[in-house]
Amino acid sequence: MRRLGQLLAAWGLLLSLWVLALPVPQVIAAAQPSGTFEPGKPLPLLTVLQNLADEYHYQLVTDPLLVRAQQVPVPVQGTSMESRLGALLSPFGLRYDLIERTLVVYREKAAIPWEDEPRPYSGYSGAIAEVEVSAQALAPTQAGSLGYGGERYMGGADASINFREMRSQGITDLASAFELVSGVKMEQNRYAVIRGLRGRYQSVRLNGAVLPSLEPSSQRVPMDIFPVEILSHVDLHKSVLADAPGNASAGVVNIETRRISTENTLNLVAGSAYTGGTTGQAVLRGYTGDRDWLGSLDPQRKLPTAIAGGAHYGNLDHWPEAEREAAGESIPTHYALTKGTAGMDGLLSLSGSYHWQQGDHHWGVSASLGYENRWQQVDQQSQVMSRRNLVSANDELKEVYLASETSQHRRLDNQINANTLVAFAYSWRDTQHIGANYLLLRQSSLYSEQIKTQEPGSSYFYAEPERLRSLHHWTGKQVWLGQFYGSHLIDSSALWDLQWHLTSASSRYLRPYEVDFQYLRPAPSLSYRFDTSSSGFQVSWEQMQEESFSSGISAVRDWSLDTLSGDIKVGYELLNSLQDGYLLEYIFTPKGDIDSSWKLLEQNDPAEILTPGNIIGKPGADGFLLNDPIHINMNSAALDGNFYWAKRRNRAHYLLANSYWNEHWTFLLGVRHERETVKADFWDLAPQGWVPLLDEGHNLYSAALNYIPSGLRNLRLGYSETVVWPSVNELMPKRYEDVDLRIHVTGNPYLQIAQVRNWDLRWTYNNRDRDFEMNFLAFHKDIDNAIEGVFFDPVRRADAIFNVYSYINTRAAKLYGCELEMDYSRVMGNTHQFTVGASYSHMYSEVEIPESLEAQTGKRPLQGQPEHLVNLHLQYNHLPSEQRLSLRYKHSGRELFIVSDTRDVPHVYRNSSNNLSLSYSLRFMPNLHGVISVENLLQDEHRYKQAGQLFMGYKENRKFRLRISVDF
Repeated sequence: MRRLGQLLAAWGLLLSLWVLALPVPQVIAAAQPSGTFEPGKPLPLLTVLQNLADEYHYQLVTDPLLVRAQQVPVPVQGTSMESRLGALLSPFGLRYDLIERTLVVYREKAAIPWEDEPRPYSGYSGAIAEVEVSAQALAPTQAGSLGYGGERYMGGADASINFREMRSQGITDLASAFELVSGVKMEQNRYAVIRGLRGRYQSVRLNGAVLPSLEPSSQRVPMDIFPVEILSHVDLHKSVLADAPGNASAGVVNIETRRISTENTLNLVAGSAYTGGTTGQAVLRGYTGDRDWLGSLDPQRKLPTAIAGGAHYGNLDHWPEAEREAAGESIPTHYALTKGTAGMDGLLSLSGSYHWQQGDHHWGVSASLGYENRWQQVDQQSQVMSRRNLVSANDELKEVYLASETSQHRRLDNQINANTLVAFAYSWRDTQHIGANYLLLRQSSLYSEQIKTQEPGSSYFYAEPERLRSLHHWTGKQVWLGQFYGSHLIDSSALWDLQWHLTSASSRYLRPYEVDFQYLRPAPSLSYRFDTSSSGFQVSWEQMQEESFSSGISAVRDWSLDTLSGDIKVGYELLNSLQDGYLLEYIFTPKGDIDSSWKLLEQNDPAEILTPGNIIGKPGADGFLLNDPIHINMNSAALDGNFYWAKRRNRAHYLLANSYWNEHWTFLLGVRHERETVKADFWDLAPQGWVPLLDEGHNLYSAALNYIPSGLRNLRLGYSETVVWPSVNELMPKRYEDVDLRIHVTGNPYLQIAQVRNWDLRWTYNNRDRDFEMNFLAFHKDIDNAIEGVFFDPVRRADAIFNVYSYINTRAAKLYGCELEMDYSRVMGNTHQFTVGASYSHMYSEVEIPESLEAQTGKRPLQGQPEHLVNLHLQYNHLPSEQRLSLRYKHSGRELFIVSDTRDVPHVYRNSSNNLSLSYSLRFMPNLHGVISVENLLQDEHRYKQAGQLFMGYKENRKFRLRISVDF
């Protein structure tokens, strides 16, 4: 109730301020036709142009730098619009064009393609391109759309993704689109790594708001959860200033959902895909429920009442006998993997927008509904390192690290994505906008895997039995976001731009009924028998949910003085979130002589072994007793338990000043103060007191100098200070297993924040007449207390598998590199268009190693830092028929994947990888468009090495997609 009251009070305050602002005379004047102004009175050129466009019902599109500082007299009414525009623009060397209902104002020497003869649309140049914006955009909203689209960060975006182009290439999700951005690679085909920096160094905003956690293990945002059909625009700002989030050391990803179109639209997209080695092939599947195809929780997987009721007793040894036996017997018995057939991928999306207008009032509504089904089967090999004591020639024990076991994996992942978006917007005279967004994203995965493990043939190892491990689970992720926002242009003595949002979001993570069991075969001549050890059978239920409320308000004031002009931006941001959940894990321990019955243990389904008749409530009889798994407890009692919750609070306010001189120089100077507070509690019987995990505040300074010698070139030098707040999930000592990597992960409550000093240089050459653009970017980052994920050894003993993973602070790290991007397009005979886009990123990093490890490890790069990244995009476009053929290639260099902080234990490196995709698109009719694409043409193998030996390796097969889009 308190949170709801705060939300209503904040909404009411902002609405009151907006309503009070409407009667102010300056605001009314700003939206009136120019003829109502006092003739001859000097006003900013931008204001006069905006009102002139409103008078004739046009949408104004221009670069604010061209018109911001100019003062002009109000043109006399009575003449034509053309003559009034000519009189206004000609003294400044500006021109205009009228394109349908859009008024475009531009500089004469850099005329846009529509000047004399219509030029063909360049498909690639609008897809992923450098966006050089040297000022805060105070111009009206994007042509063809209604309302505010999201936060506009000063300094300009380094990359912008146009999803109209992405759809034409058959790309279906944001993760695949990000693969094409310079300096970015995708991890597990879903997590963005920007300039070698992972999720903790990034800030991802959705319509300007912070997203709640979607996973209990980290703060990473899975980009594949965002389908392209609901997205309007995505900006990546690798260089940030004071108005960007403080944790944006690698950059800020600003995701904007569909806006309200000024035209009535209805679009249907349908598609399917065939995956080699998967579609139509025999697969192993775990339990499947009737609701799985919807991505919702099946009742058969829910936590049994008998377990839920007794979970708060704490350790199972404290449970009453009857409750313990009932809990064991209540566990579902859908254990075994069964044979099935993988289906084809499917995609269906329906979206539309409706707009109406009455006088100066505009209303609009937009909606989208989508569904996608994906299948992927992978064969994988892996090895696990272990510490061994070997006898040397002189009978001395020598401790070494060798591969102790080799495994063959067969894995199936059936993923369901469902999404719903509804947006409303209201606009008054194109200067006052309010709106609301409601978004629901749901992603579920039905996962099953069988792992056959045996020791390599070597006399160094003890004789261990062959193991056959089976596991399956269903995972559901869901995020709901409701947002109320506003954008207001207020013209008084200077132009004001006010933006605000109030956002309530909630996320939910479910992994119910995760089953993991294994059978052992001591020798090839013997049968497999159920493993009765503590690692033989495990079943668990996991849930995490997070509710957050975030708000933000920023105001930009425009000013001018002789040859100087600029703007000042101030803002405030607040985030409050509460995360809670549980992880309940159980095993069955044999008692008495139950494990001596070979006939029973050779049953190939654990359900025939762990029957209710064989489950007991206390020791003293032959049977299986429900127990807790044995874990090493390295935390205080206040941070130990199966249930947990955590509070996070982040507050920030900032000031950023922007100055322009002679249209060639821009200087920005800003400061941001940000404070982060995190506290948590773990318990079994009942909640206890909060344990502070983080409470710090920092002042973050930033500056940038921009020089534009001509309309073709742009040079920018920037400096910023950022801070890396450890995520809630990295601080909380929850433990879980990453099955793909064969590692056990736990949080570290002693993590410290990392502070980063960022230097950026950007040079741009853009010749629009020749359709050629080249960008050079250089960067240098000094990181104090860099955060990395590492292998560590909680108990140093021989013959133990080494696969425990956590997070630590590395004393200092340096990261530097450069990026080169080039785009070129040429049209031959007004028929054939050829486009080439290429980028190359080279990155270096150096980590200061603790003295205790220096002798063995020496210098090394930062975790996740690839040596280089290469992007190449070739496209042919047949303009008369609108046929397009695109070829995309991406190469990622070798990188440090997992760090070891234990002497003599080697790091894990990921080898270089290549990816090649091909797409062909054709417009059959004016309203019917089709795309055929082939992904992963090279079928390159992903290989991870540790001490020169294979740590993990797998290969993904080709995927053939067909996508049809219909506009009604």
